Amino acid sequence: IYVSSQATGSILYFDGQTGATLPSPQPGGSAGLFAALGTAAPAQLAFGPDGNLYVSEFFGTSVRMYDAHPGANFGQRLADAAAGLSSSGGLAFASNGDLLVGDGFAMAPGQTAQIVRVHNGVQSTFGVTNLGGVYAPSALMTLADDSLLIVDLVANYVAHYDANGLPLAAFAAIQPPI
Repeated sequence: IYVSSQATGSILYFDGQTGATLPSPQPGGSAGLFAALGTAAPAQLAFGPDGNLYVSEFFGTSVRMYDAHPGANFGQRLADAAAGLSSSGGLAFASNGDLLVGDGFAMAPGQTAQIVRVHNGVQSTFGVTNLGGVYAPSALMTLADDSLLIVDLVANYVAHYDANGLPLAAFAAIQPPI
């Protein structure tokens, strides 16, 4: 089990059956430590179709990628999967293998965030997500039809976009506390 630890800025590593810490793949790393980010705290973890571990960072500018295959390179940091972001958040993969990344934390009127699509290493905006309706995309999930659910921390709803990045009716609304 891989766990993002915001408090320690690291990814922790446990046996899924016993809960015991596993040996760190990092040279000199303590037991249970898969990776120490050394910058922003890890937000979302996702395994890609390539079997590697992808890590976004709260208010970080990139999505890191780590080799998660057994062998000599296990645990090594690979090239960033996405860079130049303003605040990476949720991660998901489309059926064609494209990486989708929540990017931004809009807090003022008129500000928006976006979902970034990474296709063969090229970053672009996913549909019209940068035109409003997305403010703090903290968690993402692709559905069987390749539509995307976006948990938005600021907007108090779960947005729903089709496979082309066009908005559908909101999936769920969360009532703010009184």
